[in-house]
Amino acid sequence: MMFGDYYCFDLPAALKSQMDDDFHNPSNFESQYALLYTVYSTPNIILPFFSGYFIDKYGTCTMLIIFAFFDLLGQFIFTIGLGAHNWNIMYLGRLIFGFGGASLSLGTTALCVDWFIGKELAFSLGFSLAMCRLGSVFNNFISARVCNTYDIETSLWIGTLLAVISFVCAVLMYPIEKYIDTILMNGNGNGVSGDDVTVPFLKDVNSGDNVNSGDNGDGDGDGDSGDEHIYTMQKHQLSDGTDVDDKTDEPFISQSQSHCSDEYQQQEQQEQDQDQDREQEQLIISEHRVVKEGSFMVIFEFPKIFWITTVLSIVIYGCIVPFNNVASTLLLERDYFMEQPNALCALMNSSIGACQTDQNQPNMYCDNGSYYQPPLADDASVDCENDENDCYKVYCDTQSDAEVEATTMMSIPYMMAVLFVSV
Repeated sequence: MMFGDYYCFDLPAALKSQMDDDFHNPSNFESQYALLYTVYSTPNIILPFFSGYFIDKYGTCTMLIIFAFFDLLGQFIFTIGLGAHNWNIMYLGRLIFGFGGASLSLGTTALCVDWFIGKELAFSLGFSLAMCRLGSVFNNFISARVCNTYDIETSLWIGTLLAVISFVCAVLMYPIEKYIDTILMNGNGNGVSGDDVTVPFLKDVNSGDNVNSGDNGDGDGDGDSGDEHIYTMQKHQLSDGTDVDDKTDEPFISQSQSHCSDEYQQQEQQEQDQDQDREQEQLIISEHRVVKEGSFMVIFEFPKIFWITTVLSIVIYGCIVPFNNVASTLLLERDYFMEQPNALCALMNSSIGACQTDQNQPNMYCDNGSYYQPPLADDASVDCENDENDCYKVYCDTQSDAEVEATTMMSIPYMMAVLFVSV
């Protein structure tokens, strides 16, 4: 799900230069482009608070479907708006996409918390983040190439297709979650209550596990009432005509004493430690459920480490995300499509309407390196998409190659995250 979400989120950043060309280089392009991320981010300052509440109230998978649908609808409208060259439709699409984007990430995190615990939780969160960043890497690698090979609308329709796949994944998650909930509620897959299951307990008794009458797993043998159903099953198994009146069943004790060796005691201690670990896990789950039933006021009970982490996240994302939004243009102009260093650089015939051809090459003052802009005729107005006479072919091909290299360079930090975040 998050692969498609992050792919669509980073699409404008990967295609910034191409969008500028597609809109014929308007003077206010930078401000209009920046608004694409502003309308996405503004509602997400408050929306995650309500999204978290709705996830707790209506269920993780239900809300994931809704969030993924917002993602799909928003990306679809954005693609239509760019094809129509209408900024207002594009803003509407990014706004709707914002209703689902950040909330989808929140729902995925909640899903990991519900399904994993302990060390598995950290790994699952890391793997989920790796898939997010893989979507960004995939976007930076192919979007510019697809745009240069076909057109910019095709690049956006690929994002819409991935949004459809994300929505389908969210829908498929719903029956899986319900099936697991049914198993947990029934105790097993056949709808049998956990108190009626006898074979696993009897197998543990026969194999020498620490399940005995009057012992609740903490080794004190005090015979808590919570273990009465275990004793009932043992009594039923051992009653072969002998009258068993209490929980100090002699045959059972004799069986346990036959295993009283150092090795057995060591194994028994290990099993007790495992039981304690399971009890701690259940306690964590119970506390998690209590928190989920709380209200908004619970945020005032969060520890200091939570707020420190929150401030750290704000600082990191406040530095990384804005830079990534303009990085393609910055890298393009600074490193991969630089202006000629010598002002005397020009075509041998630079009159108005002149084109670079085999007979009209750059003069001796031009740097012919692949990272420098080829010279143009005086007052040239470049339109790479409508260059019917190939007058600007050299210029446009050089620019396209530079755009691909710039977006590929943007993928390096995300690639590092993909490789190491799970570790």
